[in-house]
Amino acid sequence: MKTGEGVPSEPGSREGSGRQTELLLGNMTDTQRLEHVFTVQQRIAQVARERPHEVFTSLNHYLDVDWLKAAYERVKPDSAPGVDGRSWADYGKETRPIGMPTIEDKVLQRAVAMLLEPIYEQDFKCFSYGFRPGRSAHEALSCIWSQGTTHRIAWILDVDVRKYFDDLPQSLIKEAVAAQVADGNILNLVEKFLRAGVMEDGVFKPTTVGTPQGGGD
Repeated sequence: MKTGEGVPSEPGSREGSGRQTELLLGNMTDTQRLEHVFTVQQRIAQVARERPHEVFTSLNHYLDVDWLKAAYERVKPDSAPGVDGRSWADYGKETRPIGMPTIEDKVLQRAVAMLLEPIYEQDFKCFSYGFRPGRSAHEALSCIWSQGTTHRIAWILDVDVRKYFDDLPQSLIKEAVAAQVADGNILNLVEKFLRAGVMEDGVFKPTTVGTPQGGGD
């Protein structure tokens, strides 16, 4: 089953040159932008939670300037500069179109993650903490301590799959996303993110397997 209207669109398909100019500049305050993102994410999460077998077909229209500005604010200021040498602080001083490499890529990756997170959050168990929004390593340690002392657990096994993200088949990632998202624009962006390539010893190498590190931080 597919849903295009399962996540109601926000009002505001903007028309007219004046409105278009306003959109390009970003027409929301920081507070309004935060509330807008939260509302959309809550709606997406509700659909994913109540109708887990449905496929999202219309997410791309949320990637407007205000959404991208909210994503920009979530990129860590101390994230490493991209291949062009520009840092987050350098980029924050300029107004350039989204879609250029490096910091712009991180912003776009974060923007897409903000759309996909509410969907896949529904699949995690309450005791899962890794790389989840609003959860920290300190909370994970607190949970381990609580469960360990309450249930008198004697053994804790720490396992790290070596180079897991380096060797993960990209086809599995794309299949996992496509199982719940059928928006072609979003799927194309995920494909581009996976094939973005990496720099090793100053040499660019394409990525045909695994996931590039450092994006969206």
